[in-house]
Amino acid sequence: MLKKEKIATKLFLILIIVCQINCYQVNFSKDTEIANKQNLKDDPQLIISGVGTSVIHLGIDEASLLNALGKPKFRSPLFKDSDCGDYYYLVWYKSYPDGSVEEGEGLTVYLKNNIVYEIYFGNPNYRTEKGISYGSKLSDNVDKIGKESLKIMLNSSSEATNGENVLYSIDEENGIAYEFGKNSSQEIIVIGIYIFSKSDGFQRYGCSRNLKYEKFSF
Repeated sequence: MLKKEKIATKLFLILIIVCQINCYQVNFSKDTEIANKQNLKDDPQLIISGVGTSVIHLGIDEASLLNALGKPKFRSPLFKDSDCGDYYYLVWYKSYPDGSVEEGEGLTVYLKNNIVYEIYFGNPNYRTEKGISYGSKLSDNVDKIGKESLKIMLNSSSEATNGENVLYSIDEENGIAYEFGKNSSQEIIVIGIYIFSKSDGFQRYGCSRNLKYEKFSF
């Protein structure tokens, strides 16, 4: 009996040690997850779907925006639209003494009643949670973006797009959309990232109506 009791005691101690190791691993994993989330929150150039960045995000007022970014390069007039309401937009981009400007389309923020409701990131310094930014190739990121979300917006062609309709990936559920163009090698790349609220939905250039699309085959 004494021998059986010793064996039972040893087994019990082993179980306690195993439990302690597993509990430590669980706590470590939770602590790591919390730390990673904090790092994401503290990164001012990380784009969060349906939110924006920790500095430039939906719901802030113009005063907070100007405090974070300084004076914009361009301020639009106030547009009055029966469908979209009264809105305007502000644009920021970096220019250099020789007259050149930074790569990309800069940063455009759309406001209603002085409150941000949509953001367009066209700057390579900003990236999404999936690591996608201005200039990212569609071929390298199609699995991250999702083939099913790709569609061509009808009647969206212009001189800037060389007469071609524009390709988008729109995720209404998470409040993010990618706009695509082509680089000098004719590869399809991301040229802009829209962040919008789920309630308002995606609105090209801050105000869109009756948008129609056709499926894109990649």
